[in-house]
Amino acid sequence: GIVLPLAAESCTLREAMIIGSVLQKASVPVMHVAAVVVRLCGMTPWYGTTSIILAAVLNKKYALPVKVVEILVAHFCAFAAETMALPLVWHKALLVFVQRYKFELDADQKRRLKELLRVHWHDAVGLEIRREINASKPEQGDSEAMQIG
Repeated sequence: GIVLPLAAESCTLREAMIIGSVLQKASVPVMHVAAVVVRLCGMTPWYGTTSIILAAVLNKKYALPVKVVEILVAHFCAFAAETMALPLVWHKALLVFVQRYKFELDADQKRRLKELLRVHWHDAVGLEIRREINASKPEQGDSEAMQIG
């Protein structure tokens, strides 16, 4: 109830951090998280606080529907047209997204995110984002071998 109105009205960074902290600790149904992600991705104008809240809900590591993952990719890729440098909080939200959902991304989504990185690079996290996008799915046998050994 309160997350979306606060995000829409550009809450302060401190408020966004508090909301994010509460969201990370709270038990929220996965479909509610998916709905919040979709709404946050569709909000205009974009505020840095939106990225803080988005990163907090993505950090819950829920298995989001494929459509929501595509909406997230489209959300981030929409910033390719931005000419201004994007803040670190935006890049950190992108990093959290690719860390949590890298194995759910298809080849086209990964390609689009790589193109985005060519436009919006941040020295602090750019390499890590690229590494996460390029990560390959672990083999089934590898995880079984680790459990046995």
